[in-house]
Amino acid sequence: MENGLNNLDVYDYVTVLNPVTLDISYKWPGEEYSYTENFGTREYSCYEDFGFSSVIDSSETRSNRKLIWESENFSQLANKVKFELINKKLNTLTIYQIDGEIRKFVKNSRFWCELNGITLNISHKSGCDDIFEVHNSANTLGYFDKLRTKIKCENLSSKYFNTLNDNFFDKIVMYIGDLGIKKLIFKSNNLSECAKQVSICSSDGDKYLSILHKNYNYSLLKYTNDIEKWVDITESRMDLSKLKFYNGEKYLSIKDLKIKYEIYLYEMNYCVIFQDKDVDFDVIDYFLYNLIENSLEIFYRSGISVIHDPNKNILNLYNNSLVFNNSIYNIDNSPENSAVTVENLDKPNEIIDKFDDGIILNINGYVNKKYVEYICTRNNKFKQISVENHVIWSSSDPNEYVEKVSYYNGIDKYLMIFLYNNKHLLYYCQGNSESWTDITYKRVDLKKIYLINEDGKRLTREDYDCWISNFQCEIKPKKEVKKIEINKLNLLYLNGYYDEIIELIAINFIYDELIIVLRNGKIIAFSISNHKVKLIQHD
Repeated sequence: MENGLNNLDVYDYVTVLNPVTLDISYKWPGEEYSYTENFGTREYSCYEDFGFSSVIDSSETRSNRKLIWESENFSQLANKVKFELINKKLNTLTIYQIDGEIRKFVKNSRFWCELNGITLNISHKSGCDDIFEVHNSANTLGYFDKLRTKIKCENLSSKYFNTLNDNFFDKIVMYIGDLGIKKLIFKSNNLSECAKQVSICSSDGDKYLSILHKNYNYSLLKYTNDIEKWVDITESRMDLSKLKFYNGEKYLSIKDLKIKYEIYLYEMNYCVIFQDKDVDFDVIDYFLYNLIENSLEIFYRSGISVIHDPNKNILNLYNNSLVFNNSIYNIDNSPENSAVTVENLDKPNEIIDKFDDGIILNINGYVNKKYVEYICTRNNKFKQISVENHVIWSSSDPNEYVEKVSYYNGIDKYLMIFLYNNKHLLYYCQGNSESWTDITYKRVDLKKIYLINEDGKRLTREDYDCWISNFQCEIKPKKEVKKIEINKLNLLYLNGYYDEIIELIAINFIYDELIIVLRNGKIIAFSISNHKVKLIQHD
């Protein structure tokens, strides 16, 4: 079933490539390809306009060349071949086709044979070294009404399998009963349908299994208790292969965007993240298609997010709304859609624990909101902050405390801790990793942003309003600002805006960007990555 996005590595011009036969017994470069060797691994990479059409082995006798692999058409030409010497009796060969297929072969004694995929048992609790990894999570979401009365509790558990080193799953099975009877869930009919990633989710008795195939199509299965089988419900979901992106003038396929992107499963979401971050401030950053809920959410670089109708296949490539009117979630405790967002003493024990010297906050890492804020009430203080039981920050000094914490639940995760002395800390966790890194020193330091008036004096705290919410600081001057200086650079002079009146200044700590909104409606945006100022937008 074709329902995913095209692999970016498949090009329309493959028919003009010149086919080349590669002999892996050659340990030197050719006119059509480069050659590198490192610790028993030999790698052959085609130059532009060439592609490997066949791979042979003449290491035993030149007159008896053994054909290992041969392409059937131009789209199956290979651009890279990797040969690994495992030991004296075992060699492996990996062939990277330009259509995205990866073929693996092994040589035992004298014969080459193609490796089959791996059978995945979804009961696995741990991964297998260098073959696949497993991530597990289990949590409880509490839902509250406006009086903070608990009205609903939802139990969630998920498991995520990710293949490593070009391996793949060609079968997915489960074992049931005391006798361990094996039941087949999925079996691929060809190499392109094998699974790269598998995700399983259980929500109050309903079980779902999603598959990202090697060809970037997806499958969704639901377990039915009455017949005790996994049923394929993929056809009831969105056909992502029909998506078009509107750039204001015409409708483009994802290949026509000329923007690099990456596709993978993120929990039960089909995720597409765009990698060219310097193209435009308002361009799409990534989007998530929730396979269970059949909902699609688009996230733009400006911080705006938009819920998209899954019955429509047109996505806006740009969103031109002002950055400070973004999709930051305000505190909303309506019972229909709000998870626990503001922590106080009325919360259940699985979320906070109160002690005489402060509160221990343990954040559920899989909350169902993009932004969540935790604010102490009734003069309480946080003395320790954890995510999924991993301690991020703690204090042994009663005079050192935290009253507010912000959590960003995206592809990557961020945690912002507001200290008692008007300082803040910023932590970062990449993808499915459980490791958190302090990146405060890499981000813009608010104390190094100088607002200068017409007399050349720095504005004091009484001269502007300032508030920080959900990883964004907004500054609204009460007096006229003539200069905005960072590292002795005047940001206004850099763009020739000498006499414009500043309406608002916004600093985004996640994207490390500073945005200046002028009263005439013009917007200037800067990247301040690693304290280096770079203009990324101006009107």
